[in-house]
Amino acid sequence: MAVQNKAKTARGENSRQRILESTWQLIGKSDSREVTLDQIADVCGISKSSILWHFGSKEALLLEVADNIFRDLEKLFIEQCPPDSSIGERFAFFLNNYEDMLNATPEAPRIFFSFLFNNQFREKINNKIREIYEWNRETFCEQFNLTENQAVILLGMLNGIVIQANVHPERIKIKEVFDELKSLVKKIL
Repeated sequence: MAVQNKAKTARGENSRQRILESTWQLIGKSDSREVTLDQIADVCGISKSSILWHFGSKEALLLEVADNIFRDLEKLFIEQCPPDSSIGERFAFFLNNYEDMLNATPEAPRIFFSFLFNNQFREKINNKIREIYEWNRETFCEQFNLTENQAVILLGMLNGIVIQANVHPERIKIKEVFDELKSLVKKIL
């Protein structure tokens, strides 16, 4: 019986992941407002009723996608950044991993900002984004020995860089800008 339950759990988790990945792909191509549960079901090959069984609603599914956007980056930083490294080294480590994430998933900023400006689920999405930013500020304060205002400034710079690189990719190269930012932060810290 236990083996059977593990198999069901594994299948259920695989289905959840396929749904999340399909939703991510669809939103990355268009906008969270335009994506329907029918489209998600078609892409992932899972019925609409099963999607609703896993997530309860389209809104809950979108919230989960929003929550997953930077979770891997956060996890990687916490687990792999050497604890005895200097503040400048930790910041460089963070930027390198952030750059890798942006290169691996170029649709991530588009998805994130799609959620931010989505009026359909505005309140819940804004609460989720607020939680993400709050976590980012707390982490920056803790990891880089910053005040909250300094963390706000740094996050604002990072967001500005990512937005500019997305609207003008042929001119703004994230790697080059991040290298300059690392150099600047080393001088400040």
